Amino acid sequence: MIDLLFPEKNEIDAVAQNILEKRYLKEGETAWKDVAKRVVDWVVPENDDIKLPIFNLILNRYFIPNSPTLVNSGTEGGGLSACFVVDFPDSIEGIYKTKLDFALIAKKGGGCGTTLSKLRPERAIVNGSTHGYAGGPVNFFNTICHDMEVLTQSGFREMAMMGVMSVYHPDIVKFITAKTEEGKMRTTNISVLVDNEFMRKVEKDEEYQTYFEYPEGMLIGPTYKARDIFEMIVEGAWKNGEPGVLFKEKINESPYQYSGQTIDTVNPCVVGNTLVHTVEGRIKISDLVGKEIDVFCMDEEGKTAISTAKNIKLTREHAPLIRIHTTREDLICTYDHLIYTMNRGWVEARDLKVEDKLKGINKKMHGEQKVYIGLTETPYVPEHRFIAGHYWDIEGLDVHHVDGNHMNNSKSNLSAITHQEHSSLTGWKHEDWTPHGPNGKYVGKKERKQKTSYNLNYNKRGVRLKIKSIEFLDEEDAVYDLEVPEYGNFIANGMVIHNCGKCLPQ
Repeated sequence: MIDLLFPEKNEIDAVAQNILEKRYLKEGETAWKDVAKRVVDWVVPENDDIKLPIFNLILNRYFIPNSPTLVNSGTEGGGLSACFVVDFPDSIEGIYKTKLDFALIAKKGGGCGTTLSKLRPERAIVNGSTHGYAGGPVNFFNTICHDMEVLTQSGFREMAMMGVMSVYHPDIVKFITAKTEEGKMRTTNISVLVDNEFMRKVEKDEEYQTYFEYPEGMLIGPTYKARDIFEMIVEGAWKNGEPGVLFKEKINESPYQYSGQTIDTVNPCVVGNTLVHTVEGRIKISDLVGKEIDVFCMDEEGKTAISTAKNIKLTREHAPLIRIHTTREDLICTYDHLIYTMNRGWVEARDLKVEDKLKGINKKMHGEQKVYIGLTETPYVPEHRFIAGHYWDIEGLDVHHVDGNHMNNSKSNLSAITHQEHSSLTGWKHEDWTPHGPNGKYVGKKERKQKTSYNLNYNKRGVRLKIKSIEFLDEEDAVYDLEVPEYGNFIANGMVIHNCGKCLPQ
C-alpha cells in the first residue's frame, strides 16, 4: 500500500551519484537507498508503522533531511541540526565564548550565525584594557572565520557562517566592504540589517545617524546619506554577492512571534508610567501588561481611530532613556522610539528637534457638557459618540452616560438608547456637573469654560503640542511596549507615537 501511495522514482542520475560518493556514502554503502535506511534507523523510533512511510518519503525524495542528518546519522557525537545562532557580547570574555561556541558547533557539523551589532566600534575606548582601544566587530569576526576554516578544512565540508550588522552601527561601511578583498571571509555570508525607517530615508534621500549604545551611555558615530549606504550595499551584491540585506520588521513577523523573542533587534519602548489613551481612560502601560485593550491611535488619513492593542509587555529591565519635554506632558522612552511629527513624519526620539511639530490628541468642550476630541489639524468629533459608534450602530440613537457625568466617556460608562429612553432617564437621574465648585459656591460660565479647557488638554492650556527640549537621561529604567497591528501606533502622554518594532507603519 505504501508503494502505491509513494511510487518509486527513477534512479538518481550520474551527477547526483557523484555527489553521494564524495559526501554522503559511508563504508559499505553504494546507493541513495542505503543513506535513507541509515537515517531512518538512526533517527526514527523502533516503530515500523512510522519508519516505513518515512523511509519511503526519503527514498523517493519527497522529503530530504539536511546535510548534517544525512552525514552524521549513525555516528556517535555527530549533530543532526544544520543552523545555529549564538550571541556575540561586547566583552573579552563574551568574544572568546562566541568563538568557542562556533568551534563546538563546527565540531558537530553545524553552521552558525551571529550579530556583530553588539560589539563596540573599532578604536572605541575600552576601560580596563592595557590596549585601550577596541579591535572592532569586523576584525574579531574575521578571526572566527579564519579559525573555523582551519578547524573544518579536513572534514565533510567547511563550516557555513553568517555575520549580520545593523545599518546603524558606526562600523557599517567597514562591514559592507569587508569581503571586497578576494578570499577574505571566504566561507562566510554577511548581511546588513535594515529597518523600514532606513528604507524611507533611502527613498527620500535623507541622512541618518549611526550610533552604538553602551550600558553607560551612547557613542555617536558618523552621519551618512541613507542612499549612499544603500548603493554601497547594492554595488557589493552586484560585484560578488555580498552583502545581503535582512529586513528587521519582516524577520520578526509570524511565525516567529510565538516565541516572544525579537530577532537581531530591540523593540523601541516607553517607561512604565507612560499613560496610554484607551477607551477606558488614560492607563499606565505597566498596568496593561498581559491584557488586550482598545486604544486611540491615528489612521491612514491622519485622523483619530480606535484599534486593539495586543502583546503588551515588559521588554527590557534596564534601558537608556531620553526625555521629550513638550508644552504639555513629557514622554520618556528609548532613543530609537519613533514619534510622529507633522513636518517630518516618523522620527526617532534621538533625532527630534525643537522645531518639530508633534501630532497630539486634543479635547475641547462644546455646549459646556460635551467633550469633543480630534488629532492635531483634524476635525473634532463628539468623544462619547465616537467611542460608542465604534462598538454599536448608534444611528438614530442617543448615547447615554450611565453615571450622569458627561466628562466620563469611558466605554463602560456608555450605552446606546432611544431618545425617549434618554429623556426619561436624564429627567430624574441626571445631575448637572458644572454649576458648583468644591466649596459649594456657584461657578460662572466664564470660569467653567477656563477650568474645563485647562483640564481637558492634560494640565496645559492650548492645543499646540511643541517640543521645548530633548534630554538624554543618566538613569536607566524598565521599559514596555505594545502592538497595534491595524495602524502601528497609539496615543501616549497626549502624542502619537510608534508601537512595537514588529508592527511598523508601512
